[in-house]
Amino acid sequence: MTLFNANTVKKDIGVLLQNYALPRKAQSNEDFSSLLIDLDLIRQSTEGKGYYFNVDGKRKVTKEIFLYGLLKLKEQEGDNTIPFDTIQERVGLVFCMQDFETIEMLKQLASDYSQYFTYSDVAGIKQVQFTKDLDVKQVLDDYYGKDI
Repeated sequence: MTLFNANTVKKDIGVLLQNYALPRKAQSNEDFSSLLIDLDLIRQSTEGKGYYFNVDGKRKVTKEIFLYGLLKLKEQEGDNTIPFDTIQERVGLVFCMQDFETIEMLKQLASDYSQYFTYSDVAGIKQVQFTKDLDVKQVLDDYYGKDI
């Protein structure tokens, strides 16, 4: 009994690579149209026989974009308290962030947005506690409008 369909997995991996990895031989400008390519998270090996996560050389995720992901997670969870493990699994890993990078980001955001949420690490229990609603749209407006 097969637990997965090999064709489905092949197609899913193809979509993942198309969205995250630069194409080796682009056929048109559309091959570079994915917004996730700019994150530089997945690269093709120099031999062209495989792919790897670009953990060391990845571009830094801006705090506003990370905060956007955190707020979307809060909406999905429907709770004002989110454990660190959930944040790391559902937001941090999307940006290939290691635990310490996610913690540093949460500390920075908790400092910058202290009126909206706190980050705590008490007795080994790491979590974010939202104390006031923060509009997701406003976070994006602030980010995209800051250079104007």
